[in-house]
Amino acid sequence: MVAGTTATFGYIVDWALRASGDGGELIEVNPEETPLSQFATRLVREPAAIALPRIVDALVDRRCRA
Repeated sequence: MVAGTTATFGYIVDWALRASGDGGELIEVNPEETPLSQFATRLVREPAAIALPRIVDALVDRRCRA
């Protein structure tokens, strides 16, 4: 998951592309399109401060039901 970055730092882009290239899922959390957007399997177009708490709550809720 890449959150709140413009994806202009090489180490962020490299890490994200490696993860998605190895069968991982790349989730981009950013209100704006970035260079990573085209590689993302999911796009969340909200600021990270708004989206991340909601995503964490959903993950915790899903885990509690399992």
